[in-house]
Amino acid sequence: KDLEQRATIEFISLPQDERATRLYEMGARYLTLGNDLIAKTDGEVNKILDQLTASLMAIGADDALVLTARKDYEQQKQQQLEYYMSMATRMAEKIDDPPVENESGL
Repeated sequence: KDLEQRATIEFISLPQDERATRLYEMGARYLTLGNDLIAKTDGEVNKILDQLTASLMAIGADDALVLTARKDYEQQKQQQLEYYMSMATRMAEKIDDPPVENESGL
């Protein structure tokens, strides 16, 4: 959420006339930061789950819990990615579609 907040604050602090031109540059930058964060988190999750698997195997226990946890993590990650891509698409559409004037010209 911190990365989302930073991007939102940066975007809304831009002058209205700069938002369209800066959106794609910002999107690329925050996508890179997001991918870095995903890679770091994946590494941490994999380390924890691998340690848990090793501990369970050492005592002869079933590792189904680890498989379920890994599957749940991947599903949650996919849902978050879809959310952020949808949000970025909606923002781009709002910028690409200028507001429609009413009949009075306002």
